[in-house]
Amino acid sequence: MTSYFVLAIDHRNSFRRWLATLGFTPQEFAGVASLAKGVALDSLAAARPTLHPDECAMLLIDEEYGSVAIERAGLLGVPTVVPVERSGQSELIFEHGDSYWKRFRATGANNVKVLIRYNPDGDAGVNERGRLRLAELARRAEADGVDVMLELLVPPTVQQLETCGGSESRYDDILRPDLVLRGMEEIAGVGVRPRWWKVEGYKDVVVAGRIAQLGAQISSAGCLVLGRGADPALVEQWVRVAALAGGFAGFAVGRTIWTAPLGELLSRRIDREEAVAQIASGYLAIAEAFRNALPMNSTEVTQ
Repeated sequence: MTSYFVLAIDHRNSFRRWLATLGFTPQEFAGVASLAKGVALDSLAAARPTLHPDECAMLLIDEEYGSVAIERAGLLGVPTVVPVERSGQSELIFEHGDSYWKRFRATGANNVKVLIRYNPDGDAGVNERGRLRLAELARRAEADGVDVMLELLVPPTVQQLETCGGSESRYDDILRPDLVLRGMEEIAGVGVRPRWWKVEGYKDVVVAGRIAQLGAQISSAGCLVLGRGADPALVEQWVRVAALAGGFAGFAVGRTIWTAPLGELLSRRIDREEAVAQIASGYLAIAEAFRNALPMNSTEVTQ
């Protein structure tokens, strides 16, 4: 069974905000972002030979700042995933409007990614429009033989957060798992069957197993753990739990891996070679955490 280890650097709005904190001006964003995304590709290319034969390295990257890297990835034989959603929106809207699919196909990417913020107890109209747009995307992707990575985020409603005493951590532990399951079922109900579901991580093997079981039924490859920009130790815990649960196919992690090295590089405290090495090392550490926790490799005892 193939494991998919995705280095994610498709960030756009959040990437611009991050560059601003480093002192870059809006006029500098495009050039600096393009450079940074090229470094991420170099890091993945450096890490790739270390992976096992049944492990697939992939790059999740945007066409806005990553077009050069996407083309170069093709030459290197690195599979790419390109997003089509407009960055930073509460409702799913396709970037480039009605031309989104044509623009995606022009990138030459191997796979398409779409992010939707979908709470089953949220705005019914927003949810319905999101499902219809996902169904349209799924039809286009199937017609062209393109695999879909569907990132499902379930932000809490005001009432849900109040129920959890205002704690997002309690919401994550108590309410989010069932909401994710409901969201996946509702989206699958309109005929959407992505190759991968990209979902948030869990600390509990039983909870992760419930998500994975459904994901395995309504996808062709399973679920991937996303990183949320969390501390590396926490992300490694999430991927270990996912591997132990079964049904998870790997991870798609970005900021956790590259924020510190790229920040050091762009601040001229380290050189490009060192940044590449650090990002590759962080990526491989998460890959190792997932690999070693797979039931065939793990000595951990689950409850």
